[in-house]
Amino acid sequence: MTLHSDIAALAPTVTAKTVFAAKGINLAGSLASIQQDVVELQAKIKQIVALHPNDSVLSATVNAGGSGGTNGQVTTITGTTGTGTKFQAKGVISGGALTAITSITNAGSYTTDPTSLTAEPIVGGGLSSATVGLTMSGDLAVLTSLSALLAELA
Repeated sequence: MTLHSDIAALAPTVTAKTVFAAKGINLAGSLASIQQDVVELQAKIKQIVALHPNDSVLSATVNAGGSGGTNGQVTTITGTTGTGTKFQAKGVISGGALTAITSITNAGSYTTDPTSLTAEPIVGGGLSSATVGLTMSGDLAVLTSLSALLAELA
């Protein structure tokens, strides 16, 4: 016989606890074990959230070079939208326009991502109307999901 057929054969007055006991399953012990696992999962999720609280910039590429920049290496280009610490980068200006991002010097720490990841306005190097495309870490989306899961388990 299977558990399914055993359950189907039971009279309506038999409780689930009796069915589990008949199979040698300690229902109270199993539930206590599951509750302990949930507590441990909650603690791990809280640790993850504490380690990675915000999104950051992984890479940036020139979208629109803008104008008015000072030709040569530019040591500080800074993002302008989003909430939190804005990213900073180094780049190259040629013909008054931003032509390349050479490195991310500060990935930032965003509690709200920049408004447009494909056209983030930047300042620095005397540039006007320059924008870059950003690739973000995605931590914020992951943490939002983990936080929702934590709330369901609580």
